[in-house]
Amino acid sequence: MVQSKRYNPVKLFKHSPKSANDQLASDGDLEVKLTHQLQVQEILPQGTDLQDACSAFKELAECLASLRVSHSLQIDFSCLKWDVTGVKPKPVADSCAGPAGGKAMGLPRSIDLLKPDSNAKSESSNALRRAREDIKDASG
Repeated sequence: MVQSKRYNPVKLFKHSPKSANDQLASDGDLEVKLTHQLQVQEILPQGTDLQDACSAFKELAECLASLRVSHSLQIDFSCLKWDVTGVKPKPVADSCAGPAGGKAMGLPRSIDLLKPDSNAKSESSNALRRAREDIKDASG
């Protein structure tokens, strides 16, 4: 009897075991370079601490993508952060509804709720790609 090879779906995706803040804290150079890159592009406001902005995010790329989407679609970052992480940021705008039942949702779903007239899937995909490029550029 021939056994078919089985694949492990968990190994198909590269997930960092570190949270966004762990990634930044473990490489101070990365934080400095990313902060500079994002401030030059006016994605991260001057005087904003990247570790504070990325607190509660599971992955650094997810945080950077959320910052990019917030900037490009003019969505309040604290609302987006709350939806994507499920953790209510301080301070948060009164206009933010937060995720239903406090459960985190994906970036495309959050974009769709906060900016229904946008192409959420495309915006999310592009922002995530650019975020990964940002990390790669700052790491090299």
